[in-house]
Amino acid sequence: MEENKTTYKFVNHSESSPLSELKSIDVIAIIDSTEIGNIEVKLTNNHSNSISLNNPIYFLTYQLYDRKGKLIPSINKPPIPLINNKETLDPKEDWNFEISGIKNHQDWLPEIEEVNKPVITLLPEKSYTYRLKLKEAINNQNKPYTLKMSLSLISPTSEEGSTSNVTLHTEIQL
Repeated sequence: MEENKTTYKFVNHSESSPLSELKSIDVIAIIDSTEIGNIEVKLTNNHSNSISLNNPIYFLTYQLYDRKGKLIPSINKPPIPLINNKETLDPKEDWNFEISGIKNHQDWLPEIEEVNKPVITLLPEKSYTYRLKLKEAINNQNKPYTLKMSLSLISPTSEEGSTSNVTLHTEIQL
């Protein structure tokens, strides 16, 4: 990893263990100190089989705090699953952050198509990365910032009607 990048691991704070193959997914946030406000969230499938997930970008949230611990207000957008419309989702406008890239292992994918997929598939031993840009005004005068992120990994509902999920968290100093 390049020396100007820092990696933060998402962890499960719940006492319950995630069910099934969700245990084999590692999630990290990658921060590039030269590009303040840009974050990569990378999911890696360490399982020997493909894993399908409800699109994780729908379940990614964050809160940004200034150096005094005050919450910085963000543009309040409803979570994607709560939006009841038939329109195509826009990766630049429909989230509290801008989605500036999506990569499946080594290939960059069209954002507009990927954010509109209700389910993604993580291939065995491969990664899936979202490149995000925070929309809040971040400047060097108010550093350091604390960014608290949560991500829920939710398997699609099975034929029996069951699903498994886990919510992961990380705290990042910007």
